[in-house]
Amino acid sequence: MIPNRRSFPEVESGWSVILNPVRGELAKSEIARHLIRTFSISEEEANYLIDNTPVVLFEDLVHEQAYKVKGYLATGGMDITVTNNPLQRRKCFKT
Repeated sequence: MIPNRRSFPEVESGWSVILNPVRGELAKSEIARHLIRTFSISEEEANYLIDNTPVVLFEDLVHEQAYKVKGYLATGGMDITVTNNPLQRRKCFKT
């Protein structure tokens, strides 16, 4: 080992943020409004995403970023999963 050499931890990336299925019409309309505000998409696109859940909203994030995104989206009433499991991502619709 080289003296006085700092070692930095590896940045762990590869995390995905997944929107889980939405139950109930009222919840769907609230989440659609939140998706429209967050992603600047049309109502039709938001409803399409909700109808095709589970859907990967973000991919290849650093662990810390993924949990920050989850916290923000959860404030809109969304059921969000954060994972780095490729099998779980494979089962999801991708945007």
